[in-house]
Amino acid sequence: MFAYAVIMLNTDAHNSQIKPQNKMTKPQFFRNTSGINDGADIPEEVVSSIYDDIRNNEIRMKDEMEAALPAAGAGLANALVNVGRDLQKEAYVMQTSSMTNKTEVGRQTMFK
Repeated sequence: MFAYAVIMLNTDAHNSQIKPQNKMTKPQFFRNTSGINDGADIPEEVVSSIYDDIRNNEIRMKDEMEAALPAAGAGLANALVNVGRDLQKEAYVMQTSSMTNKTEVGRQTMFK
């Protein structure tokens, strides 16, 4: 149920066909997610943080991102648009690589 609310927010926040005055507000998102944690609410700070993150960073599928990459020589403006996403991807790769290395070290220590 929470995943559905997140997808709805992402679509609502980043679909150009939805007028700004009709975009989902934070209180509306709170209402959409209320009671979905086995009848309880998810902590307000978590829901608020997720709302802000999704409003500021669209969730996109890998193939959508690859299709949106600028063609060679498409200009400086297009290159700058993708810088933030490239930095996020690089940070994610570094974190997962670090976690993999720590897991491997722990596994080697555990099975000595």
